[in-house]
Amino acid sequence: LTIELPTDFLFNAAEPKARVVRGDLSRDEARAGECASGRLGVVGTEIVTAPLSDNLGAPMAEGRGVTNIPATLSSTRFVQGGEYRICFSDDGSFSAGHADLVMVVLDVQAFVTNKLPAGHGVRITFDGGDSVVVYNNENLSMGTGEHVEKFTLELPRGCVLDAGSARLKVVSAAVTRNMAL
Repeated sequence: LTIELPTDFLFNAAEPKARVVRGDLSRDEARAGECASGRLGVVGTEIVTAPLSDNLGAPMAEGRGVTNIPATLSSTRFVQGGEYRICFSDDGSFSAGHADLVMVVLDVQAFVTNKLPAGHGVRITFDGGDSVVVYNNENLSMGTGEHVEKFTLELPRGCVLDAGSARLKVVSAAVTRNMAL
């Protein structure tokens, strides 16, 4: 993340920080201190991971007499879709007179989960290229001699499954979704 000012403007920020806030937060509200911890605009870890959701905010490089200030966000990710903005604080307090919005809306489209969402399915591709997709609680019958080339997880549009390395396990038809999760 790098915040850049227009030409002819310079930062004077000793301990700048940034955090994600609600997309409908106004610039006047941000400047009045609504980006501060416990206030109107702040989002938590249910929206985005630390440090952008952190009570302290994401530390940024000191910015004195420069037009841009970077922050390193190596493992930050959005957990929920929606519209958000970045709030910047020159002293890290996000209090009135020390906060402002970056005037860009972050339109996060993905729903990220580590559990399979409703509406998912499995595509089974057989030798020869024929395939079939089975959704939710549908059943699939296949012969014991059929050669399967690959299995593909079919997720609803806009969905991201964050599972790291995943393995497929065949279970009895009696196993419910809740039992598998």
